[in-house]
Amino acid sequence: MPLSLEVAIARVPRWAGAKELKTTPSGGGITNQNFRVDVDGESFVLRICGDDTDLLGISREAEYAASLAAGELGIAPQVVCMIQPEGYLVTRYITCCPLPPQVVAKPQTCLSKLDFDFRGYADLWFGRATAAIHDPRWGDWLKEITHG
Repeated sequence: MPLSLEVAIARVPRWAGAKELKTTPSGGGITNQNFRVDVDGESFVLRICGDDTDLLGISREAEYAASLAAGELGIAPQVVCMIQPEGYLVTRYITCCPLPPQVVAKPQTCLSKLDFDFRGYADLWFGRATAAIHDPRWGDWLKEITHG
């Protein structure tokens, strides 16, 4: 059974002793409940996983590792923490707006405006991962996220 919102919030060390804390349910999520959490002037997203999502082939550890890497590369929200053992993810909240249908219908319009070198970031991440594999300080962490 998933933790209650209140219990999940209490498990985030960074939010302990907050003067102001407000939660707002967020739409979306087939297997999760998502909440915007505003804490002392900062905004976050708390994702509470549903029961038995591992039966759907969802690995929360792999998702955490991928989210962490993407956040470090600046192509996804920064990961703040993962509540264990439940696998609940806390990330920074990013203010954005939906793309208009005419833009989505022509993806080359968006892509031509991106000054983003995906190959460079992939090479950078591969280099980091390769270095980490051979760095004894990262060995236990990598074993933990890849083998549970």
